[in-house]
Amino acid sequence: VEENLGLMRMWASLVPENFLHQLELVEAERARCLGLDEQAAESYDRAIHDAMKNGYIHESALAAELAAEFYLDREDILVARDYLHTAYFSYLAWGAKAKVDDLVKRYPDWLPPGGDAATQVSSSSVAEVRSMDELDSSIDLNTILKASLELAQETNLTELLRRLMSFLIENAGAR
Repeated sequence: VEENLGLMRMWASLVPENFLHQLELVEAERARCLGLDEQAAESYDRAIHDAMKNGYIHESALAAELAAEFYLDREDILVARDYLHTAYFSYLAWGAKAKVDDLVKRYPDWLPPGGDAATQVSSSSVAEVRSMDELDSSIDLNTILKASLELAQETNLTELLRRLMSFLIENAGAR
Protein backbone atom coordinates (compact mmCIF):
# COMPACT_ATOMS: atom_id res chain seq x y z
CA VAL A 1 0.00 0.00 0.00
CA GLU A 2 2.78 2.41 0.93
CA GLU A 3 4.57 1.70 -2.35
CA ASN A 4 1.40 2.37 -4.36
CA LEU A 5 0.65 5.49 -2.30
CA GLY A 6 4.09 6.82 -3.23
CA LEU A 7 3.25 6.40 -6.90
CA MET A 8 -0.17 8.00 -6.40
CA ARG A 9 1.42 10.95 -4.57
CA MET A 10 3.70 11.51 -7.55
CA TRP A 11 0.75 11.43 -9.98
CA ALA A 12 -1.27 13.75 -7.74
CA SER A 13 1.59 16.23 -7.60
CA LEU A 14 1.85 16.24 -11.41
CA VAL A 15 -1.87 16.34 -12.27
CA PRO A 16 -3.91 17.01 -9.11
CA GLU A 17 -7.14 17.50 -11.08
CA ASN A 18 -7.01 13.87 -12.18
CA PHE A 19 -5.39 12.07 -9.27
CA LEU A 20 -5.62 14.00 -6.00
CA HIS A 21 -9.13 12.77 -5.15
CA GLN A 22 -8.01 9.18 -5.78
CA LEU A 23 -5.02 9.62 -3.50
CA GLU A 24 -7.25 11.13 -0.81
CA LEU A 25 -9.68 8.21 -1.04
CA VAL A 26 -6.91 5.64 -0.67
CA GLU A 27 -5.49 7.68 2.24
CA ALA A 28 -8.95 7.67 3.84
CA GLU A 29 -9.26 3.91 3.55
CA ARG A 30 -5.73 3.44 4.88
CA ALA A 31 -6.47 5.69 7.86
CA ARG A 32 -9.74 3.82 8.48
CA CYS A 33 -7.91 0.50 8.58
CA LEU A 34 -5.30 1.92 10.98
CA GLY A 35 -7.97 3.34 13.29
CA LEU A 36 -7.08 6.97 12.52
CA ASP A 37 -10.71 8.11 12.48
CA GLU A 38 -10.17 11.87 12.31
CA GLN A 39 -7.69 11.56 9.46
CA ALA A 40 -10.02 9.16 7.64
CA ALA A 41 -13.00 11.52 7.98
CA GLU A 42 -11.02 14.48 6.65
CA SER A 43 -9.64 12.45 3.74
CA TYR A 44 -13.11 11.21 2.75
CA ASP A 45 -14.39 14.79 2.69
CA ARG A 46 -11.46 16.00 0.59
CA ALA A 47 -11.83 13.06 -1.80
CA ILE A 48 -15.55 13.76 -2.33
CA HIS A 49 -15.03 17.50 -2.75
CA ASP A 50 -12.07 17.24 -5.13
CA ALA A 51 -13.67 14.49 -7.23
CA MET A 52 -16.83 16.53 -7.62
CA LYS A 53 -14.92 19.76 -8.28
CA ASN A 54 -13.05 18.10 -11.14
CA GLY A 55 -16.03 16.32 -12.67
CA TYR A 56 -15.40 12.79 -11.40
CA ILE A 57 -18.94 12.21 -10.21
CA HIS A 58 -18.55 8.43 -10.19
CA GLU A 59 -15.53 8.66 -7.91
CA SER A 60 -17.24 11.18 -5.63
CA ALA A 61 -20.11 8.66 -5.38
CA LEU A 62 -17.71 5.88 -4.41
CA ALA A 63 -15.98 8.09 -1.84
CA ALA A 64 -19.36 9.10 -0.35
CA GLU A 65 -20.47 5.46 -0.18
CA LEU A 66 -17.26 4.44 1.60
CA ALA A 67 -17.56 7.40 3.96
CA ALA A 68 -21.12 6.31 4.79
CA GLU A 69 -19.88 2.82 5.62
CA PHE A 70 -17.11 4.35 7.75
CA TYR A 71 -19.67 6.32 9.78
CA LEU A 72 -22.06 3.35 9.99
CA ASP A 73 -19.25 1.29 11.53
CA ARG A 74 -18.93 4.03 14.15
CA GLU A 75 -22.72 4.08 14.64
CA ASP A 76 -22.96 7.74 13.61
CA ILE A 77 -26.24 7.23 11.76
CA LEU A 78 -27.07 10.86 10.95
CA VAL A 79 -23.74 11.52 9.27
CA ALA A 80 -23.84 8.15 7.50
CA ARG A 81 -27.29 8.99 6.06
CA ASP A 82 -25.98 12.26 4.63
CA TYR A 83 -23.13 10.46 2.90
CA LEU A 84 -25.51 7.77 1.63
CA HIS A 85 -27.71 10.46 0.09
CA THR A 86 -24.66 12.02 -1.57
CA ALA A 87 -23.63 8.62 -2.96
CA TYR A 88 -27.19 7.85 -4.09
CA PHE A 89 -27.68 11.09 -6.00
CA SER A 90 -24.16 10.99 -7.46
CA TYR A 91 -24.68 7.45 -8.76
CA LEU A 92 -28.09 8.55 -10.05
CA ALA A 93 -26.55 11.50 -11.91
CA TRP A 94 -23.86 9.23 -13.35
CA GLY A 95 -26.54 6.85 -14.60
CA ALA A 96 -25.38 3.89 -12.51
CA LYS A 97 -28.81 2.38 -11.97
CA ALA A 98 -27.40 -0.91 -10.64
CA LYS A 99 -25.50 0.97 -7.92
CA VAL A 100 -28.58 3.05 -7.08
CA ASP A 101 -30.64 -0.15 -6.80
CA ASP A 102 -27.92 -1.77 -4.69
CA LEU A 103 -27.89 1.15 -2.25
CA VAL A 104 -31.70 1.13 -2.05
CA LYS A 105 -31.66 -2.62 -1.41
CA ARG A 106 -29.08 -2.28 1.38
CA TYR A 107 -30.58 0.87 2.96
CA PRO A 108 -34.29 0.87 2.07
CA ASP A 109 -35.36 3.00 5.03
CA TRP A 110 -32.91 5.78 4.26
CA LEU A 111 -33.12 6.22 0.49
CA PRO A 112 -35.89 6.87 -2.03
CA PRO A 113 -36.85 3.85 -4.17
CA GLY A 114 -35.06 3.25 -7.50
CA GLY A 115 -33.56 5.88 -9.74
CA ASP A 116 -35.92 5.70 -12.70
CA ALA A 117 -39.07 6.83 -10.87
CA ALA A 118 -39.75 10.42 -9.89
CA THR A 119 -37.14 11.34 -7.29
CA GLN A 120 -36.74 14.25 -4.96
CA VAL A 121 -33.29 15.53 -4.18
CA SER A 122 -32.52 15.44 -0.45
CA SER A 123 -34.11 18.06 1.79
CA SER A 124 -30.89 20.06 1.94
CA SER A 125 -31.11 20.68 -1.81
CA VAL A 126 -33.47 23.09 -3.51
CA ALA A 127 -33.79 21.18 -6.77
CA GLU A 128 -36.34 18.54 -7.67
CA VAL A 129 -35.40 15.91 -10.22
CA ARG A 130 -38.36 14.34 -12.02
CA SER A 131 -36.41 12.17 -14.47
CA MET A 132 -32.95 11.89 -15.94
CA ASP A 133 -34.28 13.24 -19.26
CA GLU A 134 -35.55 16.42 -17.61
CA LEU A 135 -32.30 16.73 -15.74
CA ASP A 136 -30.26 16.53 -18.93
CA SER A 137 -32.41 19.13 -20.65
CA SER A 138 -32.06 21.79 -17.95
CA ILE A 139 -29.12 21.50 -15.58
CA ASP A 140 -27.11 18.42 -14.74
CA LEU A 141 -26.91 17.01 -11.24
CA ASN A 142 -23.13 17.36 -11.25
CA THR A 143 -23.57 21.15 -11.48
CA ILE A 144 -26.16 21.06 -8.70
CA LEU A 145 -23.82 19.05 -6.48
CA LYS A 146 -20.89 21.38 -7.22
CA ALA A 147 -23.06 24.39 -6.43
CA SER A 148 -24.24 22.77 -3.19
CA LEU A 149 -20.64 22.24 -2.10
CA GLU A 150 -19.84 25.88 -2.84
CA LEU A 151 -22.90 27.10 -0.93
CA ALA A 152 -21.81 25.08 2.07
CA GLN A 153 -18.20 26.29 2.02
CA GLU A 154 -18.09 29.83 0.68
CA THR A 155 -18.63 32.75 3.05
CA ASN A 156 -17.86 35.61 0.66
CA LEU A 157 -21.00 36.48 -1.33
CA THR A 158 -19.11 37.97 -4.29
CA GLU A 159 -16.88 34.91 -4.61
CA LEU A 160 -19.87 32.59 -4.21
CA LEU A 161 -21.74 34.33 -7.04
CA ARG A 162 -18.63 34.22 -9.25
CA ARG A 163 -18.26 30.47 -8.68
CA LEU A 164 -21.95 29.73 -9.19
CA MET A 165 -21.92 31.68 -12.47
CA SER A 166 -18.86 29.71 -13.51
CA PHE A 167 -20.73 26.42 -12.89
CA LEU A 168 -23.74 27.65 -14.85
CA ILE A 169 -21.57 28.78 -17.75
CA GLU A 170 -19.73 25.46 -17.69
CA ASN A 171 -23.05 23.60 -17.74
CA ALA A 172 -24.24 25.65 -20.71
CA GLY A 173 -20.99 24.99 -22.57
CA ALA A 174 -20.31 28.71 -22.85
CA ARG A 175 -17.40 30.96 -21.95
